[in-house]
Amino acid sequence: MIESSAGAGSGASHASVVVIYGLAGVALIAACLAVVIVFMSHMPRSPKEWVVGLISTVVSSLTVGAAVVIKFGLLRWVRVSDPFEAWLGVVAIGGVLFTCGLFGWAIVRWTFNFINARENSSIIDVVREVKDEVQR
Repeated sequence: MIESSAGAGSGASHASVVVIYGLAGVALIAACLAVVIVFMSHMPRSPKEWVVGLISTVVSSLTVGAAVVIKFGLLRWVRVSDPFEAWLGVVAIGGVLFTCGLFGWAIVRWTFNFINARENSSIIDVVREVKDEVQR
């Protein structure tokens, strides 16, 4: 009797490990695909920009994607008894992570373009400009 309950616990543990590694794998694939799409749609101008784009896309895919998954309770998509439905949930979450990665590079690029355009301005000038834009 003890062996059978230990085996049942081991099976449940094995299923969660599979889900965790499945989510991690899909997250990695989604982040990599987001990087490829971003770079193919707008090639980086320099190796420095390439590295910044790579890092910002992967980080935003994982962090913003995770925040969206948690905020909207999407983990319930993988907490189902049917393995095929769990796999479909993992794939759907990968799509969320992919989408979040696409926006990350755009936001970082816009921020750097804004900063570079005001490179010779003082911080006071930049604050005034931002304040004027916000008040419009």
